[in-house]
Amino acid sequence: MRCWDVLVRGLEAEGVRHLFGLPGHPAALYDSLYDSGMEAVLVRMETSGVFMAMAYARILRRPGVCFGSPGPGVANLVPGV
Repeated sequence: MRCWDVLVRGLEAEGVRHLFGLPGHPAALYDSLYDSGMEAVLVRMETSGVFMAMAYARILRRPGVCFGSPGPGVANLVPGV
């Protein structure tokens, strides 16, 4: 079992159904998502992904999760925090 599998299982246990983000360094995450029931919502920039996750959580009252690639991608997540 890979670390991404453990992460995806933990998110599923918390009720997460969608992950918002930009594919990049965590490419193995998509392999784990493929085997799970969660759906990846791809965005063009991490900033829009974090706002999508926030709106998703507020409207549906479910956990909203966003991920980004290391480095500048993480800096693009900051405006939504």
